[in-house]
Amino acid sequence: MGTLSHITVPMIRRWRPCYDPTKIVPEGWCGTALDVLDLPISVEDKLWVVLREDVLPKAILNEIARWCALQVADLWDTPDVVRRYLETGDGSLREAVLSTPRGSAGDAAGDAARNAARGAAAVATADAADAIARGEARNIARGAARDAAWDRAWDRARAAQVEKLKDMLCNHQATGSAANSE
Repeated sequence: MGTLSHITVPMIRRWRPCYDPTKIVPEGWCGTALDVLDLPISVEDKLWVVLREDVLPKAILNEIARWCALQVADLWDTPDVVRRYLETGDGSLREAVLSTPRGSAGDAAGDAARNAARGAAAVATADAADAIARGEARNIARGAARDAAWDRAWDRARAAQVEKLKDMLCNHQATGSAANSE
C-alpha cells in the first residue's frame, strides 16, 4: 500500500502562505494531502498546498496536470499526439508533444484557459463600460450574471480538480503507485 508524504505546519510556513496555517490547524498538526483536501479552506488554498513535488509523487502531479489539460482541450485545436499523451501519459509520446507548434500540452491548455478567462473579463469589462456610459441597468445586470456564471464555472472546475485529486490519491494509497507512472 502506498503512503502519502506528511505535511506539517513548519513546511507550509516555508512555502510562505498568505496566512499562518495555525489559523486552520494546531501548531503540531501533521497530515497528508488527503487531509489538506478535507480542510475547511478555499479550493485554491488546498491545491496551493498539495500540488508540490515535496507533497505528491511526480507521477500524480503529471496525472492531475494531464487530466486538467484534458478538461480544456476542446477550447483549442488539440493535435492528435497531444491528446493521446494527455489521455495515456505514454512517455514515448512526450518528445512529439513537445515539438508540436504550441510547445507543449500544458502551455497550450494553460493558454486556452487564460485566453478564455481574459475573453470573459474583456467582455464583462466592455459590457460594464457600455452600461455605465449609457446608464443601462439591464446591461449591468447582464454583466453581473455573466460574471456570476463565470465564477460558478470556475468554482465547479476547481472543485472537480480537488475531487479528481482525491480519487487519484486514494487509488495511490490502495495500489501503492500512481497510474501511468512516468
